[in-house]
Amino acid sequence: MIGSGGFAREVAWLLEENNKVKEEWNILGFVSEEVGLRTGKYPILGDDQWLMRYEKEVSIACCIGDGALRRRIIGKFKDKKNFSYPNLISESAKLSDSVTMGWGNIICAMNVLTVDIEIGDFLICNLDCTIGHDVKIGDYVTLNPSVNVSGNVKIGDEASIGTGSHLIQGKTVGNGVVLGAGTVVTTDIPDGVTAVGVPAKIIKGKNEY
Repeated sequence: MIGSGGFAREVAWLLEENNKVKEEWNILGFVSEEVGLRTGKYPILGDDQWLMRYEKEVSIACCIGDGALRRRIIGKFKDKKNFSYPNLISESAKLSDSVTMGWGNIICAMNVLTVDIEIGDFLICNLDCTIGHDVKIGDYVTLNPSVNVSGNVKIGDEASIGTGSHLIQGKTVGNGVVLGAGTVVTTDIPDGVTAVGVPAKIIKGKNEY
């Protein structure tokens, strides 16, 4: 697992819980700058350079909350043929058969994903989110806990959706958008802005994306 913070420990727990249903994962440890320490049950094995030199076949989970940083980190290892990036889905999550996704996605406990949902790569869908019909989610998106996404919503690459936010039916959240906790999206949100409130109000203009 890349990262050694609280979310990385939550992903380790996700794998432990899934192993109780079907033994599948051997958890080696974390990759972080704090080499040699332990995070919960598991050691910090090395830093990014250590991982770059790692030659055995291994599955990678990128447990970094910031989507843009997640993209940069994964980009370092794109040529490592011995690395794979499985979709890690909690046994307690509910997904229909019509949900499609790329690779490297993390779907945590108690999430509900309904029908005809399209997900890109390296989504973090934290605890207790709901995603409605015909939603399209880009790459490196972060849904913090208890986000509700209504049907026909589109979420762009590297968007970060704050805890307890609600995205109303049919709206678009652009690339690189940051939504504060509890935000209610009732209109489309353009690329690269930060918005907060009920209803959502832009408080920071477009950043370079």
